[in-house]
Amino acid sequence: MKILLVEDDFNKIFKIEDFLKKEFNKINITTSNSYNSGLRKILTDKFDLILLDMTMPTFDKTNGSSGGKPIQYAGKEILNQMKRKKNNTPVIVITQYSSFGESNNSKSFNELKEELKAEFSNILLEMIYYESSKSDWEVQVKSTLKNFLND
Repeated sequence: MKILLVEDDFNKIFKIEDFLKKEFNKINITTSNSYNSGLRKILTDKFDLILLDMTMPTFDKTNGSSGGKPIQYAGKEILNQMKRKKNNTPVIVITQYSSFGESNNSKSFNELKEELKAEFSNILLEMIYYESSKSDWEVQVKSTLKNFLND
């Protein structure tokens, strides 16, 4: 299975990759660390599954660059671009934020999850809350992937 992990937090990348490699055989993980590089890979390469962060920088971070302004709804923007380009690769959103946006357009995790599931029902498999100190996210990822693989 060829998976793209779009994530800017290197500790989170390590934990997700480590978990997936322990749980699933024959897995090939490619990573992207920003909105732009993730979208570019999605539109130019073919993946079986995309694991997508919700909030990330515009560009990949380098030693001399912060990656640009963080985009609160970068994951949603990527989903919008996938829909526009008719890319139906299944997606699991994995985020460590419990709320999104600024005060006047703020959304809770559950509000955003409902909105995304309604708008992207054909490709969004699940939206999972990630906490590095807990294993709930692992249980949810494993369950979602097993259901996906058995379909």
